[in-house]
Formats: sequence, structure tokens, C-alpha cells
Amino acid sequence: MGGPDARVAGLAGDPFRVVVLTCDMLGLETAARLDRVPGVRVVALCNSPHRRLPLRRRIRRVWRTRGLAGFVGILMHKVRRA
Repeated sequence: MGGPDARVAGLAGDPFRVVVLTCDMLGLETAARLDRVPGVRVVALCNSPHRRLPLRRRIRRVWRTRGLAGFVGILMHKVRRA
């Protein structure tokens, strides 16, 4: 059998070991906040590069998942931002 599970570790007062898997800054911020939580001893951050899809594949994904209204909404948002 493996080591103690989270419930047993928390009840016994043993510190938690936490691993954050991420590909952007949100994971870094999460790890920093977890580091300040009482009872957390180790925070490991595993960062992997974000894979950027080609424009054609991104357009197809938006069209399939959000339809015409979502596609137009995203275009308008990008135009307003520029």
C-alpha cells in the first residue's frame, strides 16, 4: 500500500505535498498562493509549454464549439481590443 492519503495526512497534522501542473501564469499564481497555506510544506510546479494551434485549426475549433454567434463574438472582441 502507498503512503498516507490526504485525509489521513490532514488529520495527523502532517504537512501536505502539492504538485501544480500548468501551461500558463495561472498555475504559477496558484502555486504561490498554495505556498502560503498553513499545512502545505512542498509546492512543486510542473510547467509545460502551451502548444499554439495554427490559425485555420483555431477557427475550425471555434466554429464547431460555439457556432456562428460565438465566432462573430470572438471576432468583435478581437477588433475592439486592437
